[in-house]
Amino acid sequence: MKRSKILSIIVIIALNISFLQIVFCNNVSLNNISEKPHISDKLENSSAGQFIDHVFFFNPSHQEYQFNLSLIKNERYGVKLAIKTPNVLIDIQTKLIGPDVDEDGQNDVFILAEGTLGSIEEGEDPISCSSSFGCALSSDEYKLIISGNTAQNVNLHIKITDDGISYSNDFLLRDVNAYDLSKSREYYHDLEDDKNYEIYIARTNSIVIENYAYVDVSVFDKDNHEFPILQHEPLFVVYGEKTEIFGTSLKGQYRIEINVDTNIDTVNLLFVLIKKDNIGDGPEENPQQESNPTETENEITFNVPYALYLGVGAIILGAVIVTMVTLSKTKTQVMR
Repeated sequence: MKRSKILSIIVIIALNISFLQIVFCNNVSLNNISEKPHISDKLENSSAGQFIDHVFFFNPSHQEYQFNLSLIKNERYGVKLAIKTPNVLIDIQTKLIGPDVDEDGQNDVFILAEGTLGSIEEGEDPISCSSSFGCALSSDEYKLIISGNTAQNVNLHIKITDDGISYSNDFLLRDVNAYDLSKSREYYHDLEDDKNYEIYIARTNSIVIENYAYVDVSVFDKDNHEFPILQHEPLFVVYGEKTEIFGTSLKGQYRIEINVDTNIDTVNLLFVLIKKDNIGDGPEENPQQESNPTETENEITFNVPYALYLGVGAIILGAVIVTMVTLSKTKTQVMR
């Protein structure tokens, strides 16, 4: 009897061990799935503290303020200026100095606003202005300079805002990039046949009135057939978008080429490719996507059977021991 109790206890312990192994392996694998690597990037989000909302004093001795900013590609920003003292005039210029340096060692300079603010007589000049801009490069080395030329004492409200993503709807491609006469941009993407797609283009930096910027966009299918989408379209307004829809005949990789005609050093353009809708009612191919199990999924399929094998092995071992003991008792009784 003592031996039977001992063997029963061994079997129960083996079963408990196998159960605990299964639970433990499952928990480890599930924990691995839920844990995602934390991406630490100081430019992942704009710092709320860097954006100014304050009244600044201008006079002949105080004519310029500079702000160091960390700005993110594809974000949209705003600068708002408003005079807070009556019967004054001030010539304002707002410019953004970019981090890029050209071959001559000069940084990109974007004029965001330029003109006269104030009111000596009612309706003579505006007392406020606002401008929007976007960046083609994430960097913490941007500098915003606001200059005010005045012969009077002027209080000027300056507000710098982060207005969110430039284009937040569904899209296939989205990018803000810098262009000049020597730079064209090409984008590649796999498109389906019998589908409508939309091209969205917008200028994201201000330019003064005497300057200009025009854009050409062409689409090339996989057989290199060219389709002009936008031809010498003027970009008069910041974030004043140009859109055009085109349909596809062939399935495969398409190339989208963008060229800009401008008389300034650099123009930043936002480009977005959007999938719209189907064309026609014909049959469509829907290839099944192959699943690519992650490392943690492989870990689950490995660990769980391994634990089961241990548990089953323990049960079999216990059964063998019980059988051997029983046979030993039987032989002993027969011999007696």
